[in-house]
Amino acid sequence: MVASKADQLVLGIVIRNDIPDMTPGRAIAQGSHATSEFHAELSTEAYREWADDGYFGTALVFSGNERQLLDIIASSHKTGTTMHGITKDRSYKVETDGDIQYVPMITALWIFGPRKDVSRVCKKVQLF
Repeated sequence: MVASKADQLVLGIVIRNDIPDMTPGRAIAQGSHATSEFHAELSTEAYREWADDGYFGTALVFSGNERQLLDIIASSHKTGTTMHGITKDRSYKVETDGDIQYVPMITALWIFGPRKDVSRVCKKVQLF
C-alpha cells in the first residue's frame, strides 16, 4: 500500500543558523553528522520503509537557531509519531578576535516521521 504524501515518511535535518562561522561547507558537514547519527540510531521497520522509497528516502533540510531546535524537540515529544536526535559537535571551532577555541555545541538535529508531523513541528524554521 502506498502512503499518502502527508503520511510519507521523511527525514528532517535542522542545521543551526546562529553559530559564528557556520559557513555553507560547515553546514553541510553538520547535516552529514546528523544524517549519520540518524542511520546509526534507527533500524526499525519504518526506517527500512523510508530507505526503500526509491534510492534514498525523502529528506528535508531546514535552518534554525538553537531555541528553535529545542522547540522542535519539545514538539516532537508531543506528537508521539516522530523520532529525533540532537547532533552535538564535541569540538566545534569558534574564533573570536583571533582567539580560537574548540567547544562542545549543539549544531543540528534530525527528526523522522510522517511528512505532516515533521512539517508541523518544523513550521517555524525555514527550508535551507
